[in-house]
Amino acid sequence: MNFENWNKIENTGLSHEQISDIIEACRIAHNDFFNIGLACGIRAAFRVLGELGGDRTKYTVEKAFMHSNGCAALAVSIVCCLNPFKDNKIDFDRYMKFDWDMIAYGKEKQVEIKLHDKDFASWEDVFAAADDDIFASVKVLPLKNQ
Repeated sequence: MNFENWNKIENTGLSHEQISDIIEACRIAHNDFFNIGLACGIRAAFRVLGELGGDRTKYTVEKAFMHSNGCAALAVSIVCCLNPFKDNKIDFDRYMKFDWDMIAYGKEKQVEIKLHDKDFASWEDVFAAADDDIFASVKVLPLKNQ
């Protein structure tokens, strides 16, 4: 898989093989198939991980609030190691449009992502797109009180 259009992916500390393995885990957890929602969630999750400086094993992303579809929330849960059953690490509010948003919290900063209101033709198009084609905005801010 080619990650050249994925901004901040190098900040995750993961090899391309590890990233591909995590993406495959998302596919398997999503009833063994990709769709556009899952692909957008994967892209957003890796962008968050990269913005926060990424070590998945050290819980770089401590919590996320998502106003999105369930496919995207599943991807963020897997990529960012956010167990929904442990300490309410991910809060999900179902929203079935393409312009969903999320806020993810690290130890010192938060990342706010809003997607474009754009319908991609396929999940492959999502993986190949530049971040600017997927995300309407990505804001990295000092941590606010949660």
